[in-house]
Amino acid sequence: MKKFDKVVAKALRDEIDAALKSVGEKYDITFHAGSCRFSEIEMTYKLVVKTNDNEAVEEKNKKDWARYCEIRGFDVEDFGKTFESRGSEYTIVGFEMSRSKYDLKARKTSNGQIYCFVSEQIAKKFRRDVPTTSGFNERNAGLKERVS
Repeated sequence: MKKFDKVVAKALRDEIDAALKSVGEKYDITFHAGSCRFSEIEMTYKLVVKTNDNEAVEEKNKKDWARYCEIRGFDVEDFGKTFESRGSEYTIVGFEMSRSKYDLKARKTSNGQIYCFVSEQIAKKFRRDVPTTSGFNERNAGLKERVS
């Protein structure tokens, strides 16, 4: 290969993920080659490594929830509660703290996928006084994207 470009970076990302899969299985972790910066002669990937220990993940999510729920308009007891959005049922599983707007993580009951919501909108479903921290308005409220 004489030089790197966007097409090569995407193709290599998939191969890196595949190559690290067996190592991840051995140690019960998941590897993902994330974002990539490149020039014509060099590429640098962000390597994300996550535990597959669901209990550890849930424990961290509960701790984060207890710490941040009140400033987002929730009570500690709201962790794990369900709500409806766009005709589907979701269960609250925590916050995505790196996001300023779509910061509430919820698992869709029908497929188990994690989606992000505007926490202020969901807190209103629980009839809470909600602090305005993320530029929420009625027009841009709701489901943003799947994250897992």
